[in-house]
Amino acid sequence: MDCQIEISGATLKLTHLEKPYWPGITKGDLLAYWQKLASVALPLLAGRPLSLVRYPHGWSGQSFWQKNLPSTAPQWLSSYLHEGKTRYLVADSPAALLWAVNQGAIELHPWASKVTAPSFPDYAILDLDPLPQWGFSQAREAASAARRLADELGLRLYPKTSGASGLHLYLPLVNRYPYPVVTGFMEKFCQIIANALPELATVERLVKNRQGKVYLDYLQNLPGKTIVAAFCPRAVKGATVSWPLSWEELADAEPQDFTIRTVPKLAPTEPWPGVLAGQTLEGALERLELIELLRQIPHSGRLDSKAETQPPPVPAEP
Repeated sequence: MDCQIEISGATLKLTHLEKPYWPGITKGDLLAYWQKLASVALPLLAGRPLSLVRYPHGWSGQSFWQKNLPSTAPQWLSSYLHEGKTRYLVADSPAALLWAVNQGAIELHPWASKVTAPSFPDYAILDLDPLPQWGFSQAREAASAARRLADELGLRLYPKTSGASGLHLYLPLVNRYPYPVVTGFMEKFCQIIANALPELATVERLVKNRQGKVYLDYLQNLPGKTIVAAFCPRAVKGATVSWPLSWEELADAEPQDFTIRTVPKLAPTEPWPGVLAGQTLEGALERLELIELLRQIPHSGRLDSKAETQPPPVPAEP
């Protein structure tokens, strides 16, 4: 079953609406979900190159990543040519969002930077990845430790479920910090947590060496790395969604609470509050004595700062 719609000034043909994507959930249901959530999702996608993970036959079928827009893509789509090689979709309208989903995209992965300043992310991300046997409660505990450390540094963190077993913590930034500065800061941030709570958290990349601990993945801040978008469904059993939460909501939330079926009833009236308001890093970099990172910030007025340094903070025990 196909249909044609007019949306945000474009004519869009939606195809195979009856195709099952999850048990009891069709491609048409997924399109309807995004149409309902577009007003809050798009401000978080706007201006960002987007990679699609396409599942033409539903969540359990074969999948593939698509970064380069196909030659058959409509001319009205916005795009970004990266290094003269890859033309990324930029989803700046409901029509562009639905076009991507109609291609079989279940997961949308935006850059942390925008096309106007591609080398300067406007948020950092901490990906909390627990082992399946320990689960979400372990990720929640690590998130609380990260929040306490951020508070000590005068920074705000915002949590969302990953849509699987973990959590993503977003640190909004003004976009004047190059990727190496952001990655270096997040590496130090994670090392402090892992050192303070060695029974809970680790920065060890190899799963076999993590010893049941939560992996604090700061490498998601490297150029070219992406995290699934806020409000985006995941290609997992149950059609769970990567859903933004307040810290109060996180206290008793579980990933399975947020699915394509349940979250439209919870849909906010505005984009993820706070995440679009950037923060400065200079004070935190000074506090952590990351002077070499300070020197990498273009036009920073604090490169030669003589401010007194304080001992690096340590997150308190839960």
